[in-house]
This record gives sequence, C-alpha cells and structure tokens, in this order.
Amino acid sequence: MAKLMFVQNVWHECAGLMSISAVLKKNGHETAAAIGREPRDFYADIEKEKPDVVGVPVLIGSQEWALRVSSDLKKRYGVKIMFGNLYATLFPGIMDENGFVDYICRGEGETPVLRLMDGIRDNDVRSDIPNMWIRKNGAIHKNEIGPMEDLDQLPFYDRELYSKYDFFRMLPMVVPVDRYCPGNCTFCYEPVLKELYKGKGKFYRKRDPELVIKELQVIKDKYYMKTRKNPLITFGSDNINADREWFRRFFRMYREQIGFPYFCGITAAFVDEEQASLLKASNCYMAAFGLESGNERIRQQVLKKGLRTEQILEAGRLLNKYKVDFYTGNMFGIPGETTAEALETVELNIKIKPTTVVAFILQPYPGTAIERYAIDNSYMPGSDADRFLKTMHRESLIKQGNIDELLNLHKLFIVAVKAPFLFPLIKRLIKLRPNVFFDMVFLFTHAVLYMKKFHRLSFVSLVKYSWRYFYFFRK
Repeated sequence: MAKLMFVQNVWHECAGLMSISAVLKKNGHETAAAIGREPRDFYADIEKEKPDVVGVPVLIGSQEWALRVSSDLKKRYGVKIMFGNLYATLFPGIMDENGFVDYICRGEGETPVLRLMDGIRDNDVRSDIPNMWIRKNGAIHKNEIGPMEDLDQLPFYDRELYSKYDFFRMLPMVVPVDRYCPGNCTFCYEPVLKELYKGKGKFYRKRDPELVIKELQVIKDKYYMKTRKNPLITFGSDNINADREWFRRFFRMYREQIGFPYFCGITAAFVDEEQASLLKASNCYMAAFGLESGNERIRQQVLKKGLRTEQILEAGRLLNKYKVDFYTGNMFGIPGETTAEALETVELNIKIKPTTVVAFILQPYPGTAIERYAIDNSYMPGSDADRFLKTMHRESLIKQGNIDELLNLHKLFIVAVKAPFLFPLIKRLIKLRPNVFFDMVFLFTHAVLYMKKFHRLSFVSLVKYSWRYFYFFRK
C-alpha cells in the first residue's frame, strides 16, 4: 500500500481527483485531500497522513501557487511531488525548470497514477509509464501520452475524499457523465487536447447512462446524501443533450428512479420540444448554455462557436415555454469586438429572457487559437506560457481602444439584462473610466443574481461561499 495526498487551492470537489482516488482505493492504496492557500495550511495534514506522494492539480493560472506550495513541502518534509491537470499536461517543461517536482502526469490520470503508486509500494517505480514524466537517477524520463480511459470500466467517484469538509455539504454534488467536449471553440483548450490525444482513442466520451443511474442510486441511498444540506445534483457536462438518444434514455430513467433536482449544461443548437419537456419533467432546476456573443460575426468567425442566432432564440423560446430555468454564459473583451457588437450580447439575452446570466472577460490562453488570432491581428504581444490572469472578471490582456468600455459592460451586464429599462443608461455609463462602483455592482449582482440562483444557496451559505473565494484569490 502507498498513500497519495492531493493538495488544492480551490473550493471545489474535483471530479478528476475523485476518480483517481477511487481507482487507487480499489487497488489497495490510500488517499487524502487537503485544501489551503499557504504552505502552512497543509502542514497538519501532511504530518497526520504521512503520504508517499503529494499530488498537486496545477490549474491554468495556478502554477505560481503550485510551485510555491510544493517547494515548501518538499523542503520541509522531503515528500515526493507530482503535478497534474491542464497546465502540467500542456506545459510539462515546468518540471525541467523545478528540480523539486518528481513526477508529472499528463492527460488522464487513473491508470498512470495507479502504476506509479504500485511502483512506489513495491520500491520499483518504472521509468516508462505512459502519460508520466518521471525524475529518476538524475534524468527526466518523458513518456508519451497513452490510451484514453474507458469511462465505463472505472469505479464510481470517491465521494469520501472531501468528507471532512462540511463546506461541500451546502453545494450541489457533482456527477460527471462525460469527458471533454466535441466542440472546436477558439477560446478553449479542447482543440489543443484533441491534437495531443490524436490516435489514442475516442476523444469525447459519454458514460453508459445505466451506470450513471446506478451511481446516482448509491448517492441517493448513502447517508452522506441524506444529510447533505443542499440535495442538488450537478451533471459535469457542457453537452449533455448533444446525443439525443443518450439524453432520452438517461433522463427517462432519472425521472423514474432518482428525481433529485439537478443542473446541467446543454448545447442550444440541439434543444427541441422533446428535450425541453423532458428537462422539466425530470426535475431540472437550472440549465445553462454558452451564448458567448450576441453578434453572429464574433460567434462564428472569431470564436468558431458553430451556434447560430436563430438556434439561440429557439432554445430560449422552448426553455421558457416549458418553464425550465436557465442561464447563459457570455464573454466580453473579444479581440476586435466593437462596442456595438458587445451591446448585441445584452440585446440577445434580453430577447431570450434567461433566469440569470454570467459574463466573463475573455482570456487568450497560451496555445489556443484565439491567442494566435489576437497576436496575428496585433491585439497582444507574442505568446507567453506563464501569462495568465487569476480570474476572468477583473482585467484583460487584449489591447484595443474600446477595452475599458467592454470591461465596464462586463461589470454591468447582469443589471442590463435583468433590468432592461436601465439599458439606455448603461450604454452611457460604460463610457466612463472603470471604477470601484462598477466593481461593487458586479460583485453584488454576481453573488445574488447568479451564484445564489445557480447553487440555490441560503444567505448565510452565500456569505460563506463568497468569503472562501475572496480569501483564496484576493492576491
């Protein structure tokens, strides 16, 4: 037996870690998880758990945190350090530059991490494990990406990994139903990952609907669901309705056998009468889809969203017809976006009448197609793998004359959509300099009109939730 302890700085139950944990426990290993911001936040857990390996999920933009915490834990305890998740997958050179990183898991982690932990248990870590970069005998063995996982062969997610944190009892429980996305949006890393995994198996995979129902039945019957303060389910998918037959089979079974209120991400292009009706009948308390931009040129030519305005209007009409609450995801600060085009995003949302909305400031992540577009069209300088902003709600890396207007519109977006009589005033206000008042409007409306509706949080729970994120991302 060997022990792996995950450390993270986000207050989310990370599905990937729960899946790896389930595989390790099934094969006789032990796991633990700890959440913190500073290295000292993890000392007590390290001393209690005495892990053989500390696993660090390095999210996009969190690499500085990961390096700071890992180097401290390495010096203090001499523990083996393993990096994983998206940043480690796409930018594994972080291991070349930092000698305290012993392993990097690139891509899917269930099988490679199991093989690593088996080797640690047997005092014989092989240097040729697919997906793994392994520091051994003074050299880094950089292995190729291996085959994709068969999702239906994996054990159910380890729901006990975060059981010591009462905080998660107030949030919906995440139940993944697929992995990755079939889309090719320029602002996303999915096309980059598709190329990385080319020839390794089917990229976008859905779990067998009957297996998901069996997992949900376990969740329904176990004590921790019965004592959960927020008995909601979140299906970890942005495209749950893209496969019509899967959608039909799954939600008919869900309606009959489970019945918990749930949230799901849908693709507006596929919404029809049957799907909207079934969402309502199966107790969907909130659906969501990415609208991104109300302007057809931006959505099709720049973002490559592949979603037409008429499809958005029809999805909105049907969801409203069947009284399915929904929100839309939107973005501002898109390279080359005019203020008039950005205002179309407000106008389209007003037309479809979502329950609530959320907006982000576009971040041209290194290696994505939108970054290349921005560089080629002189909206930003050359690529930099470490050029990330911590949030998508404060500022922009895009340099263009109207960027302040776009940032202001982002801050006032929810007000403009939910109180359209104020839209003419907002058109004038966005011409002012960005200011703390706009920031406060955004924080309040985002918390009350988005997060509260999305998670159905009580006022006390909303304060607790907001405080944790303010504390962790204030610097």
